[in-house]
Amino acid sequence: FFSHFSPLRGSLALGRRLGYSSPQHGGHVPLKMLNILAYLLLSIGTAQADSPEPREADILIIRTFAPSDNAIRRFERIIDSNPNRYVILSVNVHESSAAMLASGVKNKTTLALSIAEEAKEKISKIFGNRVFFYSDEDMIREFPTLTSVPKFHMGGMGLDSHAYFLHEEAISLALKQFEERTKISTRNKGVWVLEDDVEYTGDWNALFDKYSGEADLISTKFGDRYDINDEIWKDYMSDYFRSTFISDGRFVSKHQEHVVYYSPSFRAEINSELHKGAHAQSEMFTATLCRHFQCNQKGIDYDDMDSQFYINSKHKFTQEQMLAHVKEQYNAGHHVLLHPVKY
Repeated sequence: FFSHFSPLRGSLALGRRLGYSSPQHGGHVPLKMLNILAYLLLSIGTAQADSPEPREADILIIRTFAPSDNAIRRFERIIDSNPNRYVILSVNVHESSAAMLASGVKNKTTLALSIAEEAKEKISKIFGNRVFFYSDEDMIREFPTLTSVPKFHMGGMGLDSHAYFLHEEAISLALKQFEERTKISTRNKGVWVLEDDVEYTGDWNALFDKYSGEADLISTKFGDRYDINDEIWKDYMSDYFRSTFISDGRFVSKHQEHVVYYSPSFRAEINSELHKGAHAQSEMFTATLCRHFQCNQKGIDYDDMDSQFYINSKHKFTQEQMLAHVKEQYNAGHHVLLHPVKY
């Protein structure tokens, strides 16, 4: 479970042990400065070593709800190609599913829940202890301040949900569940999070290895100035998040979270703020916290993404066209990310 050491990992923790702090703790040293400090000190410490110091294995979380058979096969490929990472599945469930399905009522909600229940049983058999389930109720038990944030109505399913847009809470919960089940600490581990409708036509392990430890936050399409008043999510956030992280009362940062890497230190910052009551739609929540704490942010290279078949391709192509294009990319030996893959 070890690969080459990266000095960016744990830079916050190292800085605090040396007496520095982030702005959250009343200090004035940004994460970038702590990264530089960590690099210099760790370089001195490792320059005299016979070999690079090992770093702890990353955790890779695949987030899903009702994966198709093709998606399940993709999960198997990802697991097989990442023996150097702890790969787990975080599966959203609805505590009311059993009662609603037992009622005998047939509508779009019970149809969606029935499909999800079948998928739940299948992935439990295939992936066993790699699977961790969570519900809105689990999230509220872990983060009681969530009760102040309204749920979002998913019209296509007829359900109200926190999990639909509050992904950071779900990720923190998955990491806690992983620790409780395995007794393995996640404190010093980088975390990759992958949505279940992302495909990559190369070696997943090589892609993750390319970026692991290179920054506090690695994702796609990071932007620093979005007017909150233009966002449909403006009413789905806590007062604490609004007053603490939208200092001008108007602008937030955003990124896309189909494939995301978090350093251990930034993951700890996120978890701390969640427990203080910071909640917002996750794409703006994570990027805005990164801006606030001056974290080291890096984008996934455009060469690693299919520019035509990524991000909003669902508005341009059918899934049959997407499948055909994925096969073309595989056959041509191109290594690119594609999204959304729903077939």
